[in-house]
Amino acid sequence: MEAYLDRLRDQGLKLTGQRRSILEILLAEDRYMTAKELMDRMQEQYPHISYDTIYRNLRVLHNEHIIEESMFQDGSSRFRIRCYDPHHHHFICTRCGATIPIEACPMELPVSVPEGFHVSSHRFEIFGECAHCSTVTK
Repeated sequence: MEAYLDRLRDQGLKLTGQRRSILEILLAEDRYMTAKELMDRMQEQYPHISYDTIYRNLRVLHNEHIIEESMFQDGSSRFRIRCYDPHHHHFICTRCGATIPIEACPMELPVSVPEGFHVSSHRFEIFGECAHCSTVTK
């Protein structure tokens, strides 16, 4: 938690209670969550919190590379704490948002990059249902 807060401090950003709460929830859950899930969890502490406040804080945390955003097949954006070292990708459960690391990176395979194109970042995600969710539906 302190490393994420230090990152905000280093950028001169305020360490609001709402930002801290978002980080605490995402760290504890360790999965992708919707803005609504975050708002529902935060309303006890912040009864008048709005979606605008949630999204504004999510944007700040995303822009500072503290959280990741992924677009799910239902069109919803979901957020989780950003993974750092070692570099990896995820299997993502479309029902509960759980993530399971993929140890290999497709960029380590021979990939033909167009001449003059410089890769600055990449993402690789595989969506489906985790073992828990797929047994619940059977």
